[in-house]
Amino acid sequence: MKVCLDLYMLLFYVSLIILPFFSLVYAGWKGQKLPELNPNNYFPNPNDEREVVVCCGDSITHGRIGYDWVGRLARNNKNKIFINAGINGDISWNLHKRLAEIIKCQPSIITILIGTNDAMGNQSKKLGIIT
Repeated sequence: MKVCLDLYMLLFYVSLIILPFFSLVYAGWKGQKLPELNPNNYFPNPNDEREVVVCCGDSITHGRIGYDWVGRLARNNKNKIFINAGINGDISWNLHKRLAEIIKCQPSIITILIGTNDAMGNQSKKLGIIT
């Protein structure tokens, strides 16, 4: 009986270590995965007359760990093409560097939702890059 109890305790303590570890690995993998339709895999089709909407931003726009509002817009509004140009952890400077790939999409509308990482990064050198 004691051996069985010891085995259960061992499994319990191992699960306290392994489950959080794999949860973090999964969240990291899922967080780095690019959205289904992003500027790198969209090529304008001259025969498609729908408006192109590029949604730029950070993790709030990226929507891989939290709510995917860009994907929801795409599912609810088929008369526009919604391209998700959100990247987890992005700051305004990074978005500025990605403007060329965004412009290649030939968007009619661009939304920009960025700034939380900039604000957090300015709090201290430990939280972000201060130049």
